[in-house]
Amino acid sequence: MSTSVSGIGELVATFQVEDTIALGDLVVLSDQQTVKKAQAEEELIGVCVSINGNYAGIQLKGGTVLNCQDTSLTVGYHPLKVLAENNIAKADNGAHHLVVRVDNVNKIAEVIL
Repeated sequence: MSTSVSGIGELVATFQVEDTIALGDLVVLSDQQTVKKAQAEEELIGVCVSINGNYAGIQLKGGTVLNCQDTSLTVGYHPLKVLAENNIAKADNGAHHLVVRVDNVNKIAEVIL
Protein backbone atom coordinates (compact mmCIF):
# COMPACT_ATOMS: atom_id res chain seq x y z
CA MET A 1 0.00 0.00 0.00
CA SER A 2 1.21 3.51 -0.71
CA THR A 3 0.25 6.95 0.54
CA SER A 4 -0.22 10.24 -1.27
CA VAL A 5 -1.54 13.73 -0.61
CA SER A 6 -1.83 14.60 -4.31
CA GLY A 7 -5.23 16.12 -5.01
CA ILE A 8 -6.14 16.83 -1.38
CA GLY A 9 -7.81 20.22 -1.06
CA GLU A 10 -6.74 21.40 -4.51
CA LEU A 11 -7.51 25.00 -5.37
CA VAL A 12 -6.78 26.06 -8.94
CA ALA A 13 -7.21 29.63 -10.19
CA THR A 14 -6.86 31.05 -13.70
CA PHE A 15 -4.24 33.75 -14.32
CA GLN A 16 -2.89 35.55 -17.36
CA VAL A 17 0.63 34.50 -18.33
CA GLU A 18 3.37 37.13 -18.75
CA ASP A 19 5.76 34.87 -20.70
CA THR A 20 5.80 31.28 -21.81
CA ILE A 21 5.29 28.72 -19.07
CA ALA A 22 4.88 24.96 -19.20
CA LEU A 23 2.90 22.40 -17.25
CA GLY A 24 4.61 21.76 -13.94
CA ASP A 25 6.41 25.10 -13.83
CA LEU A 26 6.59 26.81 -10.46
CA VAL A 27 5.15 30.31 -10.77
CA VAL A 28 5.13 33.71 -9.06
CA LEU A 29 2.89 36.73 -9.44
CA SER A 30 4.42 39.24 -11.85
CA ASP A 31 1.58 41.77 -11.97
CA GLN A 32 -2.10 41.97 -11.12
CA GLN A 33 -3.71 38.60 -11.96
CA THR A 34 -0.62 37.70 -14.00
CA VAL A 35 1.99 34.99 -13.41
CA LYS A 36 5.39 34.09 -14.78
CA LYS A 37 7.79 31.20 -14.33
CA ALA A 38 9.55 31.50 -10.99
CA GLN A 39 13.25 32.27 -10.97
CA ALA A 40 15.88 31.24 -8.42
CA GLU A 41 15.34 32.59 -4.90
CA GLU A 42 11.71 33.63 -5.53
CA GLU A 43 8.86 32.48 -3.28
CA LEU A 44 6.50 30.28 -5.30
CA ILE A 45 2.76 30.88 -5.27
CA GLY A 46 1.84 27.68 -7.07
CA VAL A 47 2.28 25.18 -9.90
CA CYS A 48 1.03 25.41 -13.48
CA VAL A 49 -1.49 22.59 -14.05
CA SER A 50 -3.16 23.73 -17.30
CA ILE A 51 -2.55 26.13 -20.18
CA ASN A 52 -5.04 27.70 -22.58
CA GLY A 53 -3.49 30.33 -24.82
CA ASN A 54 -2.32 33.25 -22.66
CA TYR A 55 -4.03 31.83 -19.56
CA ALA A 56 -2.93 29.18 -17.11
CA GLY A 57 -4.52 27.20 -14.33
CA ILE A 58 -2.33 27.56 -11.26
CA GLN A 59 -2.64 25.19 -8.32
CA LEU A 60 -2.46 27.46 -5.26
CA LYS A 61 -3.44 24.93 -2.57
CA GLY A 62 -3.44 21.19 -2.13
CA GLY A 63 -1.07 18.27 -2.33
CA THR A 64 1.54 18.04 -5.07
CA VAL A 65 4.93 16.49 -5.81
CA LEU A 66 7.73 18.97 -6.54
CA ASN A 67 11.32 18.58 -7.68
CA CYS A 68 13.71 19.05 -4.76
CA GLN A 69 17.49 18.95 -4.80
CA ASP A 70 17.80 20.44 -1.30
CA THR A 71 18.94 17.48 0.79
CA SER A 72 18.52 19.54 3.97
CA LEU A 73 14.72 19.73 3.51
CA THR A 74 12.84 17.65 6.07
CA VAL A 75 9.20 16.87 6.78
CA GLY A 76 7.21 19.54 8.61
CA TYR A 77 6.16 23.13 7.98
CA HIS A 78 8.81 25.16 6.15
CA PRO A 79 9.01 28.31 4.07
CA LEU A 80 9.97 27.28 0.53
CA LYS A 81 11.76 29.05 -2.30
CA VAL A 82 12.49 28.22 -5.91
CA LEU A 83 15.84 27.06 -7.16
CA ALA A 84 16.77 26.97 -10.84
CA GLU A 85 14.84 24.61 -13.11
CA ASN A 86 11.64 24.22 -11.07
CA ASN A 87 13.29 22.85 -7.95
CA ILE A 88 12.30 23.87 -4.43
CA ALA A 89 14.47 24.43 -1.38
CA LYS A 90 13.99 25.47 2.21
CA ALA A 91 13.90 29.26 2.57
CA ASP A 92 14.79 31.50 5.51
CA ASN A 93 11.37 33.18 5.51
CA GLY A 94 8.07 33.35 3.66
CA ALA A 95 4.87 31.32 3.57
CA HIS A 96 5.07 27.93 5.26
CA HIS A 97 4.07 24.78 3.40
CA LEU A 98 3.65 21.29 4.84
CA VAL A 99 6.31 18.91 3.53
CA VAL A 100 5.00 15.39 4.11
CA ARG A 101 7.70 13.37 2.31
CA VAL A 102 11.21 13.98 1.02
CA ASP A 103 12.85 11.50 -1.36
CA ASN A 104 16.51 12.47 -1.76
CA VAL A 105 17.19 9.55 -4.13
CA ASN A 106 14.56 10.65 -6.68
CA LYS A 107 14.99 14.34 -5.76
CA ILE A 108 11.31 15.03 -5.05
CA ALA A 109 9.23 16.31 -2.14
CA GLU A 110 5.55 15.81 -1.53
CA VAL A 111 4.12 19.12 -0.34
CA ILE A 112 0.77 20.55 0.65
CA LEU A 113 0.79 24.10 -0.68
